[in-house]
Amino acid sequence: MGRLHLANSGVLRFSTPESSQRRGTRRVVWGIWEDTVKYLLLLIPCVLALAVPLYNMDAPRLFGFPFFYWFSLLLVPVSAGFIYAADKVGGGK
Repeated sequence: MGRLHLANSGVLRFSTPESSQRRGTRRVVWGIWEDTVKYLLLLIPCVLALAVPLYNMDAPRLFGFPFFYWFSLLLVPVSAGFIYAADKVGGGK
């Protein structure tokens, strides 16, 4: 026999034991991948910021600023984008 329950979105849903078991297994598998993707998205800007020898140069100047400075400043919004994407993958939990 199925049962009615209130879903996270506030919608009343009807589920049977079989469907909740299938959905639970899928949720566990996706949860592992979800965490992996979230951590990778958070790791990328950290690695970029700590890999200073890759951008420790003067050559390509932008509006008179050496590459090191404008790349460092560019990392701020890029990192914010990665953090936002990790939050969306995590579902904002």
